[in-house]
Amino acid sequence: MIRPLPRVVLVTLRGLALVVGLPVTATAQGQFFFMQALDGAGRPVLDLSPEEVEVVQGDTSCRTESLLLETGGMKIALLVENSAQSANSLNALRDGVQAFLTALGPEHEVALITIAGQVRFRVPFTTDRAKLAEEAGRLFVETGTVGALVDGFIETWDRRFTDEDPWPVFVVVGYDGPDASGGRKERQFNNFVVEFVSRGGTAHVVLNATQGEALPRQVGQNVAQNSGGSYNALAAATGMTKVLTDLAGTMGTNYEQLKHRYRVAVACRANAGSINVKVTRPGVGIRLYADRRPANR
Repeated sequence: MIRPLPRVVLVTLRGLALVVGLPVTATAQGQFFFMQALDGAGRPVLDLSPEEVEVVQGDTSCRTESLLLETGGMKIALLVENSAQSANSLNALRDGVQAFLTALGPEHEVALITIAGQVRFRVPFTTDRAKLAEEAGRLFVETGTVGALVDGFIETWDRRFTDEDPWPVFVVVGYDGPDASGGRKERQFNNFVVEFVSRGGTAHVVLNATQGEALPRQVGQNVAQNSGGSYNALAAATGMTKVLTDLAGTMGTNYEQLKHRYRVAVACRANAGSINVKVTRPGVGIRLYADRRPANR
């Protein structure tokens, strides 16, 4: 039996208040949970079909719509803020991004996106580290701009991820200065967070915290907390290379631990109560999880 999935904490972009919002169990995309299947020797079973997974919520039988298994690497959107605030730390920014790409396992796809003033897709999702590193080395300061973190999340999610991506990831490298997105997209942002978490997404945020603006900190902490990711506030940009290198290592370790979890999408007439799950294939046991957080978090 699995407990009802946790509630997502939504954010009020115009201030610091946090409110409790919709549970992840009921989203526009359906209901989701995560499952690991093991044979009698404790080895992962990677070829289950939806027809072999029976789900009951309360007294209601649910339809298992899909099983998505991530064994081919994460899909990582790398959002980098090269706004005017990066003028004194551009070399550290370039070095940090390149260090992250070098330390990251080769099986993971990465897209490089800048969020100074507006969202610019510099390199589409690829495993070509040389291409990504070359573009990272060309990053320049967009003078007269501020960051657009909220827009970066929303536009990238809407335009570059699909329902077939079982493990979407954001990595943000930014600053805690003014944000061009403002409070205009509060509803869209909250919808993004709910959908992102329900689809097994993880967000990691590294902010150079020198300006003290509330919005980037609030948004970064909110997405990281809700998705089981990490949030780092740096007092100086010189620490960026180490933090991003360590982050790439941690992400790789977590991936190896969690990559055999299915993301299970179900359709139920009821949207409340505990979920009971059974796999009909003989000799297969299961473990159920609310999300893709590592077991020690």
